[in-house]
Amino acid sequence: MVRQIGLRAFLISILLKSGFSKAVHVITVIIGDNPSVSYVAQSPAYDVAFSRAVGLYPNALRNVTRQTVYRPGALSCSEATEIIPFVAVEISSILDEHRFDFNVLISSEWNVPLLATIAIDESLTNAQRFPTVVTFPSSDQVTMIRTIMSLLDRFSWTTISLICVDQNLRVSIAGVYYNTACRGFLTVLGGQKDKYNLNVQHVDPKDKEDDLDAYSSVLRNAATQSRVIILLIPTNAKLRDFMLENSSMASDLTSTSVMRFAIYGVETSF
Repeated sequence: MVRQIGLRAFLISILLKSGFSKAVHVITVIIGDNPSVSYVAQSPAYDVAFSRAVGLYPNALRNVTRQTVYRPGALSCSEATEIIPFVAVEISSILDEHRFDFNVLISSEWNVPLLATIAIDESLTNAQRFPTVVTFPSSDQVTMIRTIMSLLDRFSWTTISLICVDQNLRVSIAGVYYNTACRGFLTVLGGQKDKYNLNVQHVDPKDKEDDLDAYSSVLRNAATQSRVIILLIPTNAKLRDFMLENSSMASDLTSTSVMRFAIYGVETSF
């Protein structure tokens, strides 16, 4: 009953935010079959709440549609983490189909805002369109990219090297973070070619896992072409330490100092 009342109030608040000026599409996200928060436990409550809300406010809710994104299974935290990128892709496809609607993401006992930390779609940060989605550090890539872009503008740095160590998504969920971060920088910097001179280098860790000289060559090449080096470094400690140390050494090859931003992290559970 509490869930039904809460959802009805939630629908009304969303309608007020949308100004009743456009259709509202509600996307319910349900992951796994936990007995407390699973599809069987949640979906009937949402169905009843919505039908009762429509009965109470037929005119106000006439342009509201609903859709459920459901992933079944008795999933552990790590297993749920692995399928989140695929859920994000499905939601992105739905948002594209309803690009002219007022879209809402809701879920019970699940961190839907996590989508904003692994996907670099800046439209999700539009508070007017997506009032229920929030972003937060330190894995919030949109804020991270905006911060670095502000630094570039503050000091008028325009020659930039972006070094991306490509990650296998099947090996580590952290690969999602690094790969999407790389695409995010490519989108923002590559979209301003009249302003930035961007040098992009992709490194395949499978080919160069034990070949540190190859990494050194990549860094030296970046240092000779750029004022700023942005490193997207994986969690492998040996490689991370090497990249950090040698990126500073590479700056000695140029007549001016090279600024470097290193972006790396640690493995975390769901």
